[in-house]
Amino acid sequence: MVGLSGISLSKEEQVLVGRIEDMLLSGRVHFTHFLTEREQVIASRVTVRHDTAAYYGGYSGAERVMLGMFPVNIPIDLSAFPIFPITISWHKTTLLSHRDILGSLMSLLITRDSIGDILVGDQKAYVFLNKIAADVACNGLSKMGNVGIRLEAGADISSLPEQQYLILQDTVSSMRLDAVVAAFMNKSRSASGDLIASGLVQQNALLTTNLSQPVLSGDKISVRGYGKAQIIDKGPSKKGRIRIEIRKYL
Repeated sequence: MVGLSGISLSKEEQVLVGRIEDMLLSGRVHFTHFLTEREQVIASRVTVRHDTAAYYGGYSGAERVMLGMFPVNIPIDLSAFPIFPITISWHKTTLLSHRDILGSLMSLLITRDSIGDILVGDQKAYVFLNKIAADVACNGLSKMGNVGIRLEAGADISSLPEQQYLILQDTVSSMRLDAVVAAFMNKSRSASGDLIASGLVQQNALLTTNLSQPVLSGDKISVRGYGKAQIIDKGPSKKGRIRIEIRKYL
């Protein structure tokens, strides 16, 4: 498969690749389900030579997105994506988490790939769904556990809560993966190398055991059991090292 060398695909991922290849050949507008970060990497390699492919999750910066394929004679139109946001609100003394909301949706037999991002703010959450899932949620969701909720179709995109990060600053000798992971975890280079070699580290949702693999500004690093962070290259320091900003997801 073109562009997929070095990635071991599951049966489900092979099916996804086959579907995307069919979409490329169909000459019609098509959309996938909501893709995980790993699926997005796989899809982007399949569509790398096609400028009629677009990724969208209902708002700019979404993590879970659909892939839309548009024929060359039809302009890319983000409003055409079959994404239907809903707004969930609850009493101010109640705390509902991402997990609570996801669990309640899936208890209605809504599949995970029908659900995009879930953004939780103060007494309000915004959920991005496909059409069928949005209809099921609007008709079947009035409580989450023992908590009464109010559900509305649509969302005020300008009011979406922003992703929260813990911002860390550090310097590294190079943008090698083992050096960056060591800075992220505040551990030694040898300790980070052991984690990478043990298959506990992902870069942009793909498992890698290559200690010297370069990390580019904007890449996302995940360490099992520790968390995920986005790495930003801030340029050289006065001492000739590389300044990085580590945005750890909360």
